[in-house]
Amino acid sequence: MKRFVLLLAFVVCSAFADVDLNKTIAELPLKDGRSLKNVVLVSYSPSVVMAKWDGGRGTIAYEQFPDEYQQNLAATRVKTKTVKTAGKLNDETLPRKSVEPTMTHLELQGLASEIEKKINLIAKFTSTHVFPTKGDTDAHIGLVVVSDKPIFSADKTKIPWLVVAVASVGYALNQNPHINASETWFSDSAVVKQGKAYALPGTFIKDLQRRNKANEIGYEETCSEILKNLVEKTVKI
Repeated sequence: MKRFVLLLAFVVCSAFADVDLNKTIAELPLKDGRSLKNVVLVSYSPSVVMAKWDGGRGTIAYEQFPDEYQQNLAATRVKTKTVKTAGKLNDETLPRKSVEPTMTHLELQGLASEIEKKINLIAKFTSTHVFPTKGDTDAHIGLVVVSDKPIFSADKTKIPWLVVAVASVGYALNQNPHINASETWFSDSAVVKQGKAYALPGTFIKDLQRRNKANEIGYEETCSEILKNLVEKTVKI
């Protein structure tokens, strides 16, 4: 009996050790009954994980993961932080899940996928993921754009990535004028763990893309406008 218990303990420990959060998960059965296929965990925040899977993308609460994932997830989970912005506390938070205010769920997923492909086609020095989220009101959407690599650590990567990301978002929004986008949040894997992201208003992004397309503004001014208008946000999902 003792030998059997030891063997069982070994099997259980081995199963937990086999969980690799950096690899694609072929099938992820969640505790709410859903089963997601080919799941890629993109980034981690205080209460949810941003992820992509076959047919969708969005956020998954830590509590929804199977028990064998909990130990590894605990090591990556970041604590909620309060960030000061312009001398006052900023308590804005990323929404918990994707919604469908003026578009269907599939249309929102398609929009995010379109933007993601455009960014990754140009900014090949990192892998970028785009998630549709809830906006300021039920009639608005938001977008979260996250880089796998810590591009915000240096201007030589941050500025080119932001220019490409903003242009891609602006193009998609201008091509779909029926979409009301309140804000787009930009971050990377390292910045998210610090509890931060940087936002730009949807109207600003659309206007900047239009001005670039009409050659009314050059690269240097575009960079300056983006950096000047970025607002730090608290990632507290």
